Amino acid sequence: MIIIEQLRNLLILGILLVVGVTVSMVYKSNNPICPDDFKDPKREIAAFSEWGKEFWENNPNATVSDFSQARVDFWRENNCTKALKRYEDYMAGNVDEETKQLIEMVIKEEVIKNQRTPVCPDEYENQEDYIKAVGEWLGDFYDKNPNITKDEMLSARKNFLFENGCKELSI
Repeated sequence: MIIIEQLRNLLILGILLVVGVTVSMVYKSNNPICPDDFKDPKREIAAFSEWGKEFWENNPNATVSDFSQARVDFWRENNCTKALKRYEDYMAGNVDEETKQLIEMVIKEEVIKNQRTPVCPDEYENQEDYIKAVGEWLGDFYDKNPNITKDEMLSARKNFLFENGCKELSI
């Protein structure tokens, strides 16, 4: 009688374990966290954007390094082993140039989209703030490039605006 009761308890425990694992797997596949859990790239990008938006809202003075470290911490906390492996490969320089450029582009887009400092002319609240920002940019640019011509400076400014996704490319 005791053996039957122990077998019954083992069977119940086994069933509970199988149900628990199944529920966990179904939940994880329906509620992905790690980049590699997503089946739809659009959902993955949306989740990353939402995470980035929350990060910048909670850390308005954070740097790009802070953003990057927070993402790595997120992967560690959620056991995102594939993402961590890619990160480690990237940091060690063990990725092809195309992958490296893709990673840098995604990070740059996310940072620009969520940064608190305006860059493009239409992002400033008033003309005075925009003129002040252009003056600061010009000062920094001339400090780094003291022998540059006016045309080269104008070209660099247009490139800066273009690279930051600005619609208006005038100084």
